[in-house]
Amino acid sequence: MIVETQLRRLVEDRFEPVYLQLENESHQHSVPADSETHFRLLLVSKRFTGLRKVARHQLIYQAASELLAGPIHALSMFLYDPSEWREREQPPAASPDCLGGSRDRGREPGVEASLGTSQVTVDESVTDDKERSIDNTASLRGTSPGDERKV
Repeated sequence: MIVETQLRRLVEDRFEPVYLQLENESHQHSVPADSETHFRLLLVSKRFTGLRKVARHQLIYQAASELLAGPIHALSMFLYDPSEWREREQPPAASPDCLGGSRDRGREPGVEASLGTSQVTVDESVTDDKERSIDNTASLRGTSPGDERKV
């Protein structure tokens, strides 16, 4: 609980929370037991009054930059000013469980990868980067390289 404690103290010292909930969600991910790599932060602070969401996140990123550059891999943030928090009837929904480690795990070259409704096949036999780019672009448009049809 060293990283969690450091993050909690940092947030308490710099943001004077009206409400603070910090959860270590590492157990929901493909990391060793007792890891402190994935956190969820629910923070209500007067410092957020008048700031847009991006500016609020930037304040947290600045404050926790050393932790984010080191032990913390992911930080899910829900940041509110006191009036926004009063208007909410409940905290945000719980984070979903991780579906498994690396997004490339188990994928072999030349195997199709689903991107929404599009399918992309990566042809590892193409060695020239320019040709590879043309082939992939053509595959996304549903055309073949060299096909002169306008899409």
